[in-house]
Amino acid sequence: WRPGEGRISAGEFHRASRYSTTRPKGRGDYLLLATIAGSGLLESGGVRLETKPGTVALFEPDAPQHYQTNPKGNHWHLAWAHFQSRPAWISWLDWPSPVRGFRVAEIPEGEARTNCWRSLRRIRKSRELAGTSSGDFALNALENALLWIRESLAREGRFTLDPRIRRALDIMSSDLASPFSVAGLSRACSLSASRFTHLFRDQVGTSPQRFSERCRLNRAAELLRHGGMTVGEIAREVGFENAFYFSNRFRKAFGKSPRGFAQALP
Repeated sequence: WRPGEGRISAGEFHRASRYSTTRPKGRGDYLLLATIAGSGLLESGGVRLETKPGTVALFEPDAPQHYQTNPKGNHWHLAWAHFQSRPAWISWLDWPSPVRGFRVAEIPEGEARTNCWRSLRRIRKSRELAGTSSGDFALNALENALLWIRESLAREGRFTLDPRIRRALDIMSSDLASPFSVAGLSRACSLSASRFTHLFRDQVGTSPQRFSERCRLNRAAELLRHGGMTVGEIAREVGFENAFYFSNRFRKAFGKSPRGFAQALP
C-alpha cells in the first residue's frame, strides 16, 4: 500500500516507553492518532502536546510528524488510521488547530468517545473481511469515527471553521465537474475576492484552485477503483476536458498514471 492511493490503513498499538516515530515531511496522507489509555507526546511545527485518554490528534498530509510514548509515563495505548480525505470531510475535520497542519480534539468520556473508539476498531476488522466490499466497510467505519468526533466538538461549541468558508467548501464539493471562479465564490460568501482568498488559504491550508483540483483527483481515484470507465470518461466526469493534462496532474498527485494506478489495485 502506498500513501495517496486512497485506501485506509488502521490499527491499534500498546507501546512501551521507548516507542518513537518521526517523519519530518509527513507521508502524504492524513494520520489520526487516538489515545485510548496512557499518554503520548506529539510534536508538529514547533507545537508539543502531551495526550491523555480521549485525545485525538490529526496530522495533515505534509505536516511534520513526531510522536512517542510520553517519557513521563511508560505506556501508550493508541488507535491509528492513515487515510486520504474526501471533499465532504473538510468541514468534519474542522478541529482546533494549534499550528497549521496539526489538529487536536479532546473527546470526553461518554457516548461519543465509546462510539468513536468502536468505529476506529471496525476499520481494521473491515479491511480483513473477504469480498469486494471490505474497503467500503472500512470507509464507512472511518466516516463514523470522524462524525462522532465532530459531534463531540459541536456539543462543546469548538468548531472553528468560518461559516463562509464552509459554504464555499460545500459549493465546490457539490459539483466537482463544474468550473468555478474565485470572484463567484467570494460573492456567494459575501466577501471580497482578496479577503476570501486569504481566509480560504488560512483556514483550509491551500488555495481554492488547489483544493478543487485535489478534490477532483481524489474523486477520479475513487472512480478508477470502481472500474467501468475509461480514463477519458473519468477525466470529463471530474471536470478535465483534456485527458492528457488530467493524466499528468494525476501522476503528480498519486505517483502513477491513471492506468498504472488502476492496474496496481488489488
